[in-house]
Amino acid sequence: MFSQTFLNDQDRKEERKYWKKQLLKNRRMGVTKAVKGVINRKGVFEELSNIIAPTLILIGDEDVATPSKYSNRIHSAIPNSKLVTVPRAGHSSTIEEPDVINNEIKSFLQELK
Repeated sequence: MFSQTFLNDQDRKEERKYWKKQLLKNRRMGVTKAVKGVINRKGVFEELSNIIAPTLILIGDEDVATPSKYSNRIHSAIPNSKLVTVPRAGHSSTIEEPDVINNEIKSFLQELK
């Protein structure tokens, strides 16, 4: 779920240790149920065009869980949505690049004024 950039950055070794510890605290059964829920859930792609609220879509450029082809598809389906690709981030972009994420959200909200 993390980008190769994050996983290989020696300056972020302590962060990786912290997140590994947090992830290992999860019960195996809970993780299994969560994964099965994601795998077996009903798709909602056809409903995305019904979204009328301003929508910000953020994707890490190293996200292997949700590759950009899916984000582009989502972006195309939601009218007036904004798609932002976050450099050096994987699926866990809020952990890997929190300042970038926060700035993108702040900018998006300011554009709504």
